[in-house]
Amino acid sequence: MKKYVICLLAFSVVIALALAGWLCYLSLRTDSQAEEKSAELAETAAEAAGEDLIAESGESEEAPAKSGADAEESGAAGGYQAVLLDGELRVYEETTGELIESLPAEDLWIPEVEEVRLREGISFQEDEELYQYLESLTS
Repeated sequence: MKKYVICLLAFSVVIALALAGWLCYLSLRTDSQAEEKSAELAETAAEAAGEDLIAESGESEEAPAKSGADAEESGAAGGYQAVLLDGELRVYEETTGELIESLPAEDLWIPEVEEVRLREGISFQEDEELYQYLESLTS
C-alpha cells in the first residue's frame, strides 16, 4: 500500500510540474504578443506625433510626383488634401494642416485604384471639387 501512495504522490508532482510549465509557456507567449502590440502602437503614435508636429510647424512633407489625372487634381496652396489613414478618410486643409473631416472608410465605397491614390493623398483646389469627390464615394 505504501508503494501505491508513493507512486500517486510522484504522479501528482509530475502533473503539477507539467501544469506549471504549461502556464509559464502561456504567460510568456501572451507577454511577447503584448510587447509586439505595444511596439506597434508606439510606432503608430510616433507617426501621428510626427504628423502633428509637421502640421503645427507649418512645414509640409513633399508629395510624390503626380502624373496624368493626379496632376490635374493637385492644386496650389489653399486647397484640401484627402488621405486614407487608419481606416478613415481624413480631409486636411493644405495650408494649415487642420483636420476638416474624418469619415470611417467602411461607410464609403472606395475602389481599389482610388484606395491606392487616397493612401498617397489627393489634393483638391476648391470646396466644390472636394465635395463632389466625397459624394461619389458615398453613393
